[in-house]
Amino acid sequence: MKKIRILIITIFCFLLVAPMVLFNWEENSISTIDNRALMNNPFGNNYIPEDGEERDITEEIEQYLQDRIGLRDQMIYAYTVLNDALLHNMVHPSYEYGKDGYVFMKSDRNRKFGDFELAYVDMLEKINTYCSERSIPFIFVLNPSKISILRNELKDGINYNNEWLETFFDELDKRGIKYVDNSEILQQKINEGEMVFNKKYNAGHWNDLGAFFGVNNILKGMQESYPQLHINSKEEFLINEVLNTSLPVSEFPIHEYEPVFELKDEVENRSDLYRDELSMHPDFPTFGYFVNENRKSEENPKTLVFQGSYMNGMGYKFMMNSLNEYIYVHAYQNAINFDYYYNIFKPDFVILENAEATLSGSFFFQEGMEKMELPPSLKAFEAYVVEEDELKKDSINIEEEKQLANITVKNLGDDVEYAYLIIGDEEFSMAKADNTYRVTVEKTKINKGEINVITICNGIKKIYKLIA
Repeated sequence: MKKIRILIITIFCFLLVAPMVLFNWEENSISTIDNRALMNNPFGNNYIPEDGEERDITEEIEQYLQDRIGLRDQMIYAYTVLNDALLHNMVHPSYEYGKDGYVFMKSDRNRKFGDFELAYVDMLEKINTYCSERSIPFIFVLNPSKISILRNELKDGINYNNEWLETFFDELDKRGIKYVDNSEILQQKINEGEMVFNKKYNAGHWNDLGAFFGVNNILKGMQESYPQLHINSKEEFLINEVLNTSLPVSEFPIHEYEPVFELKDEVENRSDLYRDELSMHPDFPTFGYFVNENRKSEENPKTLVFQGSYMNGMGYKFMMNSLNEYIYVHAYQNAINFDYYYNIFKPDFVILENAEATLSGSFFFQEGMEKMELPPSLKAFEAYVVEEDELKKDSINIEEEKQLANITVKNLGDDVEYAYLIIGDEEFSMAKADNTYRVTVEKTKINKGEINVITICNGIKKIYKLIA
């Protein structure tokens, strides 16, 4: 009996002392159990208080101790597992249970079409106009959230709807913007018994099977301009079942298989040639450039795709199999600088893809979309009076990198409305910055023809010839 008491006291003392002995002192620490940064020492150099809020030292110390106490992750994990096993209750900041074992992302529900959505549509219209004036087809793609397609599997009491999308699509129709909504095809495949969403894993996204059908639907939309475009078949891929033992970016335990497609044929990857030289938003740097020689003879379009997580994670492999040249840029924030990427890659087709859940100000700054300006094509000024002038070569600066060339032009005057760089017979719209105009192009294009600058101002189209 005495030994049992000693054992109990020892265990009790350990439980009291261990959390303090194992206290986490590491600054800038990230917790994998709930996927967030832990609070830094409120008296240390790494602590940054919230802007505009008066500091409450007592509250900060309490939060710091809660975040850093030893065995924190283990205690949270045990609490999570016990709630799931005993009560079928999911304790997690990102996920929640639905019916029949389904897991969904927690999200704001029943949003309305407002100023942000209008600014986003305006941005799409600017891109669509820019492309159409240059005879380049443009398609917007919306990929629905899992919660939108499987709303009948949501737990009782949640009445989710996405009626705001009706207004969104009406606005696209009014402006003549072609779009592909993958909601219908994914719902159709579910009705046919296809598991295009996993029950648990990828709680907000399609799986590879869903991406297969969704991308084929996008490609069918492209066939209106390029009828010969290849549509994927399952026979072109190795399809394996992969076991997932936890939810993404989480240690919440699951045991679920998902289909994973692997392209059988090799595709040339040119991404590394450009990645380090491209200007991209630091939070969204995903980029890819693939060339599929098997599609070269089909004369399909060199396609520039601004895409989000759905395509970055899974959909890319199906675009890569169907297109000869497929270039993708992480859409979030980067799409606002549309003409920068267009001038570099000069595509034959442009797509902007967005997931329903990421059509928000966290991924597209409203102010940036509202201030976005894309210059018209030079064709719009054919009726203008033409004048010629000279531009000294020291007014133009070309900084060559391994793959790209950054070109700046100065001394064009303060009242210029638009400026264009002309290389041979190819037109590049220039952006104004600090009384200079700049553009980035493929370095190989610089020596392909005579370089001139054209400005538009007060009804006059001025052509500048470079002189020594």
